[in-house]
Amino acid sequence: MAEKLHACLVQYFARLEKLNHKWQELSKNAEIPLMALANQAEQFRSIITNPSTESTENAMHKEMLERFIFNILMRMEDEVRLLLNILTQFNDANQVFLYLYIMAFKTEIQNEKTLRTKFMILELEELPGQLGECQEQNILKG
Repeated sequence: MAEKLHACLVQYFARLEKLNHKWQELSKNAEIPLMALANQAEQFRSIITNPSTESTENAMHKEMLERFIFNILMRMEDEVRLLLNILTQFNDANQVFLYLYIMAFKTEIQNEKTLRTKFMILELEELPGQLGECQEQNILKG
């Protein structure tokens, strides 16, 4: 039993190591979109909070400003979409890991139940012989 437990733990940690590598890879992939999103958010914040943008009366300048804000928001949306894709990959990796772990655990439980059932059947097959011996001993004693 201890050997099986050890083998299961070794297998679990081997899978966990693969999951860790996948997480590191995905984290590295998320760095660029996160930095881009932070930069674009800063650009957006500086435009919105700049007092000179509110007092602009020139229609051409106002239209350019609106287009610039629109472009920033579109790029931010693209970065958020990339990050959502990366988060989905994180979730998929976790789900695969959990599925493999649960399936291995279920298999071990099923194997254990099968062994116990076989053992109980063997014990039940031996029981009539043991009862006969006990009855013979009781008859001889009595």
